Order: sequence, then structure tokens, then C-alpha cells
Amino acid sequence: MILYDAVNSILSIFLMISLGYYLTHINWFQENTAAIFSKIIINISLPSLIIYNLVTSFAKDKLLYMWSSLIFPVLGLIFSYLLGRLVARLIGIPDDEKGIFTALFTFSNTVFIGMPVNLAFFGEKSIKIATLYYIAHTTFFWTVGIYGIKKDKSNKTDKLISLNNLKNIFSPVLIAYLFANILIFFNLSAGAAVDNTE
Repeated sequence: MILYDAVNSILSIFLMISLGYYLTHINWFQENTAAIFSKIIINISLPSLIIYNLVTSFAKDKLLYMWSSLIFPVLGLIFSYLLGRLVARLIGIPDDEKGIFTALFTFSNTVFIGMPVNLAFFGEKSIKIATLYYIAHTTFFWTVGIYGIKKDKSNKTDKLISLNNLKNIFSPVLIAYLFANILIFFNLSAGAAVDNTE
């Protein structure tokens, strides 16, 4: 049954990709269509989905428990980053390319690709965990990851935390997640209301 669901999910993704490729081939999509889709997904659809999913299924006690689980994606990213640095040294990556190599080794596309894949394989229940990983991932990338990349290019120490980096960390997805957390914490969510009636 699990294998059947996994195959169905993969086929669904490939069908959507094939449809997009075909529609592009017959000129249904213009050059700026992809950018518009990306903006709609990142700025409207995904934040709305995250708020809805969290406030309808979480209460304060569950929320606090989930935040305590943030240590696991953080530790995973730290391990991946250190492993990337070790691999870069073992295979002889030049010093002025180690930052970008380690970033490519450690970080992935957690929203535009990661969220749809999680939804396809695990359903809406995966949004909570995937978003938690996204928080750790985004924060780590826009601090340590970017620090290493800039050090490659400039060959000098840059600021680990800057105003521009903070703007990138606080994306619409993260803002939506934090907003949903505030609603839940102050018992303004449907999830809290359901738990209180049980």
C-alpha cells in the first residue's frame, strides 16, 4: 500500500511536469509565466496553506512540543555542513570554492520543490514538519551558508548576520508560520477550539 501511494505520487509529479512542458511547447506560457507562478506560490498559496494547516490542527501544547523538535533539523544541518567541509578538503576543492561547494552539499530547495514533494508523498500532515525544517534551513543558509559563499568571492571575512540576510530569512513563508503560531498561542485558532471541546 505504501509503495502504491509512493508510485502514484511520483506519477502525479511527472504528469504535472509533462503537462507544463507540453503547454510551454505549444506557447501557452510566456517567458514571465514561470516567474508569476513562483511569486503566487511563494507569496500567496504556500503561506495560506501553512496558516490554514497549522491553525486547524494545532493547539498550544502541541505547538510548544513541535518547537522543541527544532533541534533535530538544526543538528542535521550542522552535521551536513561539517561533512561538506570535510568532503571539500578530502577531494581537494580549492579554498576559494569551499564555501559554494559546502552550500551545494548542505542546502536544498525546501519550499518550491520540497513542499510539493512532501505533500505528494505524505499529505498535509507533513506541512508542519517540513515548515519546521524550512525555518532551520533558511536561517542556516542566510547566515552560515551565505557567509561561506561571500568569503569565497571576496577572500575576506564578511558579516555573518546582515540586514539583507534578515530580510531573506523573514520570507512570506516564515512570516505566515510565525503568524499561525501567534494565533495558536493566544488560542485564536480552530485547532485550539477543537481541543478545548474534547
